[in-house]
Amino acid sequence: RFERPDVAYAWEDWEPTEAGHAFLRGLRPVLAVLAGKPGAPTSRDHVFTVGEAVEKQAVVFNNGRLPVRAELTWSAELPGTLAGASTVEVPVGGQVRVPVRLPLPADLPPGRRTLTLRARLPGGEVQDDALTLDVIAAAPASPPPTPAARVGLLDPKGHTAALLRRLGVPFRTLTPRASLEDIDVLVIGREAIGLVGETPDFTRVRRGLRVLCFEQSAEVLEGRFGFRVASPGLRQVFPRVAGHPALAGLAAEHLASWRGEATLLPPRLEPVIKPGLGPTVTWAGLTTTRVWRAGNRGNVASVVIEKPARGDFLPVVEGGFGLQYAALLEYREGSGLVVFCQLDVSGRSEADPAADRIAGQLLAHVAAWRPAPRRAIAYAGADEGRRHLEAAGFSVSSYRGGTLAGDRLLVLGPGAGTVLRGGAAELSRFLQAGGRIAGLGLGSADALVLPVPGLKLESGELLAPALAPFPAGSPFAGIGPADLHDRDPRPGPLVTSGAAFARGVIASAANERVALLQLVPWGDARRLQQFRANFRRHAYATSRLLANLGAEARTPLLEHLARPVAAPAADKRWLRGLYLDVPEEWDDPYRFFRW
Repeated sequence: RFERPDVAYAWEDWEPTEAGHAFLRGLRPVLAVLAGKPGAPTSRDHVFTVGEAVEKQAVVFNNGRLPVRAELTWSAELPGTLAGASTVEVPVGGQVRVPVRLPLPADLPPGRRTLTLRARLPGGEVQDDALTLDVIAAAPASPPPTPAARVGLLDPKGHTAALLRRLGVPFRTLTPRASLEDIDVLVIGREAIGLVGETPDFTRVRRGLRVLCFEQSAEVLEGRFGFRVASPGLRQVFPRVAGHPALAGLAAEHLASWRGEATLLPPRLEPVIKPGLGPTVTWAGLTTTRVWRAGNRGNVASVVIEKPARGDFLPVVEGGFGLQYAALLEYREGSGLVVFCQLDVSGRSEADPAADRIAGQLLAHVAAWRPAPRRAIAYAGADEGRRHLEAAGFSVSSYRGGTLAGDRLLVLGPGAGTVLRGGAAELSRFLQAGGRIAGLGLGSADALVLPVPGLKLESGELLAPALAPFPAGSPFAGIGPADLHDRDPRPGPLVTSGAAFARGVIASAANERVALLQLVPWGDARRLQQFRANFRRHAYATSRLLANLGAEARTPLLEHLARPVAAPAADKRWLRGLYLDVPEEWDDPYRFFRW
């Protein structure tokens, strides 16, 4: 890519088209292609909303030895006639760019359309080019519940206020000391919270407050909130919860290469240079290396959160190395909800249709959200399983047989078959009364106590299954193939019959009232460095499964949000509360990247 102050060119201008590839292959003397809109160095803005004007440009290159006269015509697959034409003179070795503008009708149905270009060149040669336009519906104007939710906004920098006004969302501006008693939805604006300074009383979340927190800096997410984060500047992320309201009307391809530039990160890396190491940054209190970063063009999520292993965290959108980071993360505690939106939806250099739609639908989702009933955990099995669940924030009581209320969640760990021998009939009555059962790392003998006809476990190699996103309400919502990947393939008990399953690693039966997860985070998972990732991912999957089945886990997150950081060097919140291991330098997946 080459830039001058007065003009900018980039291979991306024509790379997505077949004509562009022909240019690179054959260097034809005269070439006509469709490119991005005038003045833009990239053509990745292929997503538009109904009623918007499509702005592109036709570019004619003359690599021949004589001036060329080209007749251009263009049209789009739209109701009615949307077309244009132009005749251009292209000097030797030059290029001419012709603006192409097509207004989309306000009543145009969403879907994919094709913009085509035809160029008639000297000698009768005809060249055709095409671009695909993805037309989506406009973002909803305001949260739909009636009466409308009372929205309060804490946004000292004003980035999110501009976004809400553009979306037509009414709100009341708040100060850090404002009371939240008459607020239903608290919106935290982009970079509205620092390491120090007062914030509203977030502990009211436990009594039903809903909070939508837009993009915060890596420093605050780590130092004050207690998350582990990465700042790779992702240009593509992936949906993890199928059919989530925030992603309605959008497909996976809409979560890539958004228009303009994100502004949460500086366009250039600002590292500390150390001899023998090169660029370094501080990550989770450790000094670690980084590759140079240049530019934020197309960023979809600049700063992302490592999925916590403790607490009820649901990643709606994920990405980054090993898909272990969340760009849109829901946290539930008590009767309330906190949504962390690290998607770059506000403060962009240019508004993106998909970003605006997500922001509008996310506000509607938070305003309409209501808590589901919780279930207390009863546990039967080995003590190491119980100790892990308690470390993950769950309150656990022991179960050794007998009548169990239907509002409970029964968790069976290794050894449950010995503890509950002959208890299948009682567990069948428990399920009929409305109970739920989660099996964690069960063996063949343990499966005998489950009231699932034909359930069979056999020894096999534990590998990651290929998983499409599960819908909300599924026991496996928020769990993906990366969370079930085993970096130490070894024999283990796999589900082979009697339940719907994915390569035997996860399975459900009895209308999803029974769910099995055969990869567990305890045992020897943390003994070798190369398998520490196993522990983190399997610990997250375990917590997610239990939360999906109704269990509640407490964390100090709400207290972290409300309490300023007195001494960042001493108050290492990333070490406690949200993760179950102490970070080491090799745990940082971006430590060794050099591309």
